This record gives sequence, structure tokens and C-alpha cells, in this order.
Amino acid sequence: IFVSCLFSFKNINLCNGRVEQTVYLPYLSMIPESFTVEGVDGQSDSWNSLGNFFYDLNDHRQDIPEALSTQIRTLTDPLGSEQEKVRALYRFLQENTRYVSVQFGIGGFRTFEAGYVYQNGFGDCKALTNYLKSMLADIGIEAYATLIRAGSNAPPIIPDFASNQFNHVILCVPVQQDTVWLECTSQTAPFNYLGSFTNDRYALLLAPGESKLVRTPRPEAEENLRSTRSIVSVNAAGDAELTTSTLVTGERQEFIRSLAVGYSLSDQEDYLKASIPLKSFSLREFRLAESQGDTGPAYQVTYELVSQGLANPMGARLFVEVGDLFSSPAMIPTARTPDDYMDIDSILIKLPAGSFVESYPEAIHLERGFGTYQVEFVGRDEEEILIVRTLIFRNLDLASEYRVKYTNFIEEVQKSDRQKLIINTRS
Repeated sequence: IFVSCLFSFKNINLCNGRVEQTVYLPYLSMIPESFTVEGVDGQSDSWNSLGNFFYDLNDHRQDIPEALSTQIRTLTDPLGSEQEKVRALYRFLQENTRYVSVQFGIGGFRTFEAGYVYQNGFGDCKALTNYLKSMLADIGIEAYATLIRAGSNAPPIIPDFASNQFNHVILCVPVQQDTVWLECTSQTAPFNYLGSFTNDRYALLLAPGESKLVRTPRPEAEENLRSTRSIVSVNAAGDAELTTSTLVTGERQEFIRSLAVGYSLSDQEDYLKASIPLKSFSLREFRLAESQGDTGPAYQVTYELVSQGLANPMGARLFVEVGDLFSSPAMIPTARTPDDYMDIDSILIKLPAGSFVESYPEAIHLERGFGTYQVEFVGRDEEEILIVRTLIFRNLDLASEYRVKYTNFIEEVQKSDRQKLIINTRS
């Protein structure tokens, strides 16, 4: 028996449903070195042994009907590269199957055969992964089912404790000096995109005699981008018209994608109104549209609105808190390690006729190992001002000594965002 002595933490709700403290509790995990599951022998003395058990359990279940083989070759023969063929079969999977979690007998461990999914058009994560793996094998492309613990807030795998710590299966396809990762249960997931559900974590890749623990890709901050361009026309009363276009990529686009494909226009409008950081405004029109970023899947969010009291008038002066214009405020982090991401805001403010900027906020540049913040204010022809703000967060261990430094960094950013631009309207 292998034993692992570990420590876990649990959030304790003490009053009114609010988390008041974190309590650390010891627990003991034990696994058998050798085991038998419904007549199938296995070992867990290493990741290779455990992976070989799962591989052998699911081997010889890849036979596909001749009709499907003909359909596959008709679809892929005209295509040039392996990646194009993988993309085409992934699209075929998404268009012709759906996820249904059904298990019988050894079900949680053993997949349905590929022919079952072809006949019925559905399967669980194992079955759909095996189905795509089988179709790829039919055209000579090798792929590997990979066990993983899925979930955007899933606890990490313990890499030195070989055991079944997994709840999901994805597909790994090495192609032409690259590796494609595929989520086979989603009908809308972009090609070669894992996202917050399964990226940046350990997974057990199942290969004959060579199963091993691998790490799924971790996106860089530049891949989780929110880039906003706004034109703000302010009048002498402090009201303003805004036209805004925001590009979101990587994990930042996941919710927007789900909103666009799965919710009504009314629900989309409600979400957008809740996400706009202005105090009082009327939304004129908006649009969510799929786009293509430089680093992967993206969505473009555009809208026009009228803001009442964007600037606070005092006599002949208008006071604009610049933080109200930024797409994403800087937040004090929670106990969960934040994802890497980048915000870029470019805001062009058009001044009321005959007015001028009486006082600019202070330009600031903060550089830390875990984050960068920069804001600049550029006057242009005395009729408009351009504000460019860049905010980058890097992943770090918030339980370490950097937690205090990180919190201080965020407080500096928030203080800068509260600066005011003063416009003099006296002509």
C-alpha cells in the first residue's frame, strides 16, 4: 500500500454564508500497489504502470465501420498537412456528436467502442476522445488519450503520488513538430484550445508501455488579452457619447463566447450593462462577434452609449476620474492564484468646443516581477487627449512573501486609476 500524508485547506463559512477564515486540515490518502478492477489487473507503483492499466483497458476498441472510414478519407484526402486533417476531423466530431455521460459495468474506466459512438452519435469524455482517436488512426495519425483533472478551480494533481486523481479525458495529437490538444466533449470549443477548464496542469498521457505524466500548455499573459479602443466625446455639461471596441482572447473570451452562442440578446445586453464601469449610462447598441486574435480564439465586443455625468462639473471645470473609462479595474487578489493576463486601454477623449485641459493626471510606470502598470496622457491639438493604459499580471504564489508586495502593487494601481483629469470649459 502506498500512503501519502497531505495537507488540504477548507473554507469555513461562519456567518451569513461568508467565508471568514481558512482552516488547514491534515488527511491521509492510501492506494493499493496492485489491484483488480472487474477482472482487469493493474498496478500503481508508478505513473507508467497506472497509465498502462488504463491504456490496456481501453485498447482494441478503435475499430470503425467501413462507411465511416470512407467518409473520413473523402473529408481528409484533399487536405495537405496533418494539422488540417486533424482540424477537419475535430470539426466533424463537433458537428456529429454530443456529450452524454453514460457508463455500464466498468464504465468510469473503460470507454465505449468507436462504433458505438458512430451508431448513436453520443458518448462521454472517454468515448468521444476514443472516437476521434480512432478516426485519426484510420488515416495514419497517432493520438493519445490523456487523463486530466478538469475544472477552472480544480485542485492540482500531486505529481509524486501515482494514483487516479483524474475526472476527465482529452486528446493529445503530436503533429509536425507541434502538439495539438483537443477537448472532445464540446461542440463549440475552438480547435487546439483547452482554456481554463484543462490548461496548465499535470495530465497522464496514455501510450503503450510509455504512459507518463505531462503538463498541458500554460498561456502567457499576452494570450489572455483584453484590448479596448474607445472614443469619448464630452460636452460642457459633463455628459459624454462613447464608442468602444474590445478584443478579448484566450481565457478572457470564454465567457463572451458562451454568452454569444448560448444566450438571448436580452441576456447579452444585461451582462454587458453590468460589466460597463460607468455609473449612469444608456446603451444604444452592441454586438458580440467571433474574431481571430494573433494567439488564438477571440471575440470582439462593440457598443455605443451615452453616459450621464461622466465628468463632474464644478463651475467652469469638469473633473473626469480616468479609472471610470478603463475596461477592467485592478482587483485585490483572492487566495486563488490569478491567471496571467494583459489589459490595454486606448481612450481618445474629445474635449468640448473651446475648452482645454487644465490639469493632467500623473503618468506612472510600475514594474514588478509579477506585474507591470503604465499609464500615459498625451494631449493632441488642444482638442483631444489620448490615454493609454497597460496592465499586466503574472502568475505567482500568493501564499508566499510576494502576497504583500502584490497587494501593495494593486493598491498603487488603484490609486493611479482614481486620478482626475481636469478640463476647463471657460472659452
